[in-house]
Amino acid sequence: MGNETAIVREVAWYDPLVLATIALAIGTFVMAFFTWRVLTETKKARTEPIFALEPAGYLTDLNEVPGEKFLQLHLVNHGAPATDIKAECAWGNTENTLEAPRTFYILSLAKDGYAALYLDLHLNKITSQKLHIRVKINCKDVAGKPCEKIITNGLDKIRGTSIKIASQYSYWQRVIDALNKIAQK
Repeated sequence: MGNETAIVREVAWYDPLVLATIALAIGTFVMAFFTWRVLTETKKARTEPIFALEPAGYLTDLNEVPGEKFLQLHLVNHGAPATDIKAECAWGNTENTLEAPRTFYILSLAKDGYAALYLDLHLNKITSQKLHIRVKINCKDVAGKPCEKIITNGLDKIRGTSIKIASQYSYWQRVIDALNKIAQK
């Protein structure tokens, strides 16, 4: 072999091609991480139940205005189906001093399904006596994994005001309206 010289090109860190490659690698990693997070959260949302409480109208007298007194709450599932549901309803002066819970068992709740939780206490007494209500829910999600949710509410936003708890859906409203029309004739 003869006189061969190796040509080595030095690449500086400030070379625009090197900087673009590093930026592209970092951007790819960040996008992959965010995509992974979105996919895991989406999967979680598809497999977990999302519970809420709705007051249900309870009518004791035809002369009462609907929505004044509630003796039941609806446990509503806005997420994935849930099975083997135990709902413990308790109320008391503070979140730490709740009375013995009343437990309800619900076989299953599909998406947008509801179950009635009958209470021995008017919900307007909860607001007037400054009580807190807590519903602790133990269930199994779509995959059969145990799931626990706790819903607490002191109804503090309406205490001391003339605001009434609204009935979100009254099964009897059509009957009441029809009877009122008949009574007016």
